[in-house]
Amino acid sequence: MTWLQNIVVFIVGFLVARILIDREIHMIFARKVLKNGSGASGDFLGSILYLAYGLSLFFPNTIVVLGLIPMLKSLLEPIDDPKIRSRLATLFVLAIIYGSNIGGMGSMTGASSNVLFVGFIEINNMIGKEKITFFSWLLAGVPLTFILLLISRFILSFKESDIQIPVPAHNGAPEEEHRTFVKYAAFFIGNIVIMFGMTAVQFFVKPKPLAGGLNIVDWFFVVYLGGFLFISFFLPKGRFTFKRMLHNLMDLLLMIVLFPFIFISELWDETSARFGIILRQNLLREFIDRFYSKSWNTLSKLSGGRRRIKGIKDQNCSEHAFVSPRKLIFDLPFFGLTFMTIVVTLIILLLKIGDNPATPAIDGYLATWLQGLAQLLIESPGQQYITILILVTATVFLTEIMNNTTVMLITFSLFATIQNSSGISPIIFMLAVTVASTATFMSPLASPVNAVAFAGLKDVSLKKMLAKGFFLNILAALYLAAVVYLGILCF
Repeated sequence: MTWLQNIVVFIVGFLVARILIDREIHMIFARKVLKNGSGASGDFLGSILYLAYGLSLFFPNTIVVLGLIPMLKSLLEPIDDPKIRSRLATLFVLAIIYGSNIGGMGSMTGASSNVLFVGFIEINNMIGKEKITFFSWLLAGVPLTFILLLISRFILSFKESDIQIPVPAHNGAPEEEHRTFVKYAAFFIGNIVIMFGMTAVQFFVKPKPLAGGLNIVDWFFVVYLGGFLFISFFLPKGRFTFKRMLHNLMDLLLMIVLFPFIFISELWDETSARFGIILRQNLLREFIDRFYSKSWNTLSKLSGGRRRIKGIKDQNCSEHAFVSPRKLIFDLPFFGLTFMTIVVTLIILLLKIGDNPATPAIDGYLATWLQGLAQLLIESPGQQYITILILVTATVFLTEIMNNTTVMLITFSLFATIQNSSGISPIIFMLAVTVASTATFMSPLASPVNAVAFAGLKDVSLKKMLAKGFFLNILAALYLAAVVYLGILCF
């Protein structure tokens, strides 16, 4: 069951990213690169670009950007000249946007759009879905996206002169920092080897089911996920005691219970801050603090603990887990998730105007017209490359003004119902849309990566972001359309 293996890869990749970011491994790596290099902005921008790309091949690219922002802020703090600061901030943002988005294209786990694509073809049981695995995507995605990475490197450095960047001081002993880096680098590589190796076995060997409809690779992934969840949320880091493990369990259960209330409370606060609206006092936050503190203090007392806390964000809360459930939840973009849900719902309702309730497919007036247009384009004889180029280019620029999830859902619903007499699987066109929806380098509204990076650093030049992103969008559309077309010919 490739869907089971894909789910495990997504979850484990996300948790590995959280563990590395909490230990600031990405900052240690960047500090090593900057110290060993010349300290010039051009060299460092290349390092940031490649680092964001490499990490986004295996981890969600939004998580990668969230991890790199604090390091870039620390590099900008000692710079007094506002012009130099603005210029570097802009280049830093473009470097992590380009690297993270391109890295997200190259791996099944790299971007949220890839997760949506895999989920859609699994739910709709589309022909050819068994060929989409972590192994196959990475095997084809790395060499193809690396060429696009080199193109982005040229666009990024075009007409940009070097500026010397000061090397930040170490937070701890260099020897201890080096040991930490080596240990967690081995942890990262080990998990990647496991996921890559087992999905390769599934791709080439295709073992038969053993029990419960699962083959030996499926069962390995089930055990692997269970072990990783135990290590992430239950096993105490540092000194092991059953009391610490019990505290981790208490923290996780309380956060699961309180999650709906936290979502509403955080959405309330984010809405107030984003629009400058003066809302009434957040009484829900007071309830959450009281419930969490009383529950925690009671359970802690019963387990023999002496620590007392005052609220859910109290620094005295248990922090013994490798992945803190509290940090995980409070780092979620609550406003962005809500806004995305509203937009997607409105689009689906628009497509369902005139829909026939007797049929399972979306066949409203707008959906039917778009399906006819898409089928006409796809079945145009001898025009496949032009058709793919139009599809990819439209997706790239539409996602600059619309959320990429919305664009993908509309497109997927069309291709899933098209009867294509050309013999080309709809999955090919849907995969082209998926990759193109991540090739958004121009607007801060296009994707979570762009929004987080643009908002994360001050004084970013929107004019330069639009100009460089526009040229990279065009080159990316031409390149991606050619790759998809050649893939169809080879297929």
